[in-house]
Amino acid sequence: MFTKVSIIVVLSIIVPLILSCQSKNEQMNVYENATDFKNQVASQLSNLLSKHDFESSFMLIDSILAVYPDDPQMYLVLGWIYDIQGDINMASKHYDHAICIYDSLLHERKQYSDEINRAFVYQLKEGPEVYIRILDSISTLPEYKSDSSNIEGYKHFILQHKEDLFRPDGAEMIPIE
Repeated sequence: MFTKVSIIVVLSIIVPLILSCQSKNEQMNVYENATDFKNQVASQLSNLLSKHDFESSFMLIDSILAVYPDDPQMYLVLGWIYDIQGDINMASKHYDHAICIYDSLLHERKQYSDEINRAFVYQLKEGPEVYIRILDSISTLPEYKSDSSNIEGYKHFILQHKEDLFRPDGAEMIPIE
């Protein structure tokens, strides 16, 4: 079901950036600082999530958002937590916010990781079929032709674990160390 690998995917594949109207250089500096900061707290957040300590997770995420208010990864994780808790409206609100940030980033510059991460948010919000459809559209973009084997790997993984991967209620299966 929902494994430690799933949490690592959620925490490590998605890259933080800022939504505001800054220059590309400013965005890159913000990106690098956000990445360093988040790398420092990623294992702490993963540990809290694996223990289902959502109250402490919310506090840690709030501390990250206080420094980097437009970090799409944190909105994805917030959506996922609300999903687990059964608050579909709040989950959808946070997923939509993450998607909006990724859309803005992709409008500024096309980047493979942002495309994949945006698709991942849609997968959590709307299901694996939407994720696969978005991956198919990404694979048709000329700038990502060299990444087609990675995309096929993502699709294969989702198809193999379609019934139990990334389901909010699947978090019950996260091993607690």
